[in-house]
Parts: sequence; structure tokens; C-alpha cells
Amino acid sequence: AIKQCPGLLKKLRALKQLHLEFLAPESQGFSLDLPDAFGRLYAPQSLDTDSKTECEQAIVARLATLCITLGDRPSVRFRSPASHALDSALCI
Repeated sequence: AIKQCPGLLKKLRALKQLHLEFLAPESQGFSLDLPDAFGRLYAPQSLDTDSKTECEQAIVARLATLCITLGDRPSVRFRSPASHALDSALCI
């Protein structure tokens, strides 16, 4: 049925696939859609390092997608020489 509609075929060929891992509800703002991230990273009872690492990796992947979409190459600064901070900075 799609092949019988030449106007639709022309438009489908022009489509590009984007891997967006963020939401942009406003023109000047974005959300990573990770509502439990703050609790997973900073809650005192959250001592599970695998959970924290998983959350950090999700944040880094979504920020990298955002930067790529915006065509930006950010410089990432951090205080401590912790290996996870360096790994996250290198990913972005």
C-alpha cells in the first residue's frame, strides 16, 4: 500500500533516524527523564555502587546525545580525581 503512494515515498526517503535520549519540553530547557537519579546518586542509604554507576552511565549517555544533537563539544570540569568522574568526562 505504501508503494502505491509516490508522495509518501518521497517524504519517507527524506527522513533521518535520530537517537534522542532527552526531552525538550521548552525551547530553552531539556530533561533527561531520570526522575530517580538524584536519589540513586545522593541518598545516604544508596550505597550500591552498581546502581550508582548504572545511573551515571545513563546520565552520561543522555548528555552526550544532547551535546551531539546541539553540535556542541563541551569542556567538562570536575574537582576530584575520581576514576568515575574522569570516565564520565571522557564519554562526553
